[in-house]
Amino acid sequence: MPGDHDRQQDQQALTTVQRDEDVSKFAQVIAAAFANDTLNRYMFLGRESRPDHPKLSQTDLRVAFWQPLMASRFEKGGILVQTYDWAGVALWWVTGLVLVVPLPLPPFHWGNNAWSQMSRLPPGVGKPNPSDSAAGGSGENPVPEGAAEYREKFDALKQKYLGGRPHWYLNLIGRLPSRREEKGAIRGLIEPFLQKACEENLPVWLEATNRHAKEVYSYFGFRVAEEVRIGKGVVNAEGWVQADGEGVLLWGMVAGL
Repeated sequence: MPGDHDRQQDQQALTTVQRDEDVSKFAQVIAAAFANDTLNRYMFLGRESRPDHPKLSQTDLRVAFWQPLMASRFEKGGILVQTYDWAGVALWWVTGLVLVVPLPLPPFHWGNNAWSQMSRLPPGVGKPNPSDSAAGGSGENPVPEGAAEYREKFDALKQKYLGGRPHWYLNLIGRLPSRREEKGAIRGLIEPFLQKACEENLPVWLEATNRHAKEVYSYFGFRVAEEVRIGKGVVNAEGWVQADGEGVLLWGMVAGL
């Protein structure tokens, strides 16, 4: 019989999303995590982004916004992972390579031998390279104005710094606001992939959408490549519509270069 320690380890384990219903759960966590994100306000509401907009208080609409995006990432080969029993989730890509991911993936108790555990698993299926960026894909129509600008600017920035070099990409990461006590959730979503990238001598790319996130990523070894503003002349720094707004400040960040 498993003891309390075993059950706790299973809850903390990093596991991949394999079922459609879990993609929905993933979208719910992301919707909650980004509920107060300045960029997401602009993405979600577009040119109607204002503090009194009724959609801001409708959780079901936020989830509906994220659900097709996450389903598309899942179908296109994104690696959706969760830890601490859905306290935190992340979406990873590995670009320029065909990644073999075992299906189904059992819980891992991540440590120094995490990826050696993966190498001992049965053969999996080839995951295709992503053809879209963080803010939308060719199958997601229509692409919001802010998302199109985001994709264009960051695709160009990644090309500038990485060229065609294979790399890992942390597309999304978030945690439930109600689960802040799970201190290891974010670490468990980042460190195993940084370890894998280091072993493969591959860089890792991400975009930070606020200063706190930038500081967290800096702690894990990422450095700022360049600053980018999205929505200049459309929204202000808080993501609310303003004709002469400075736009939302973001950071392209890289590790392993």
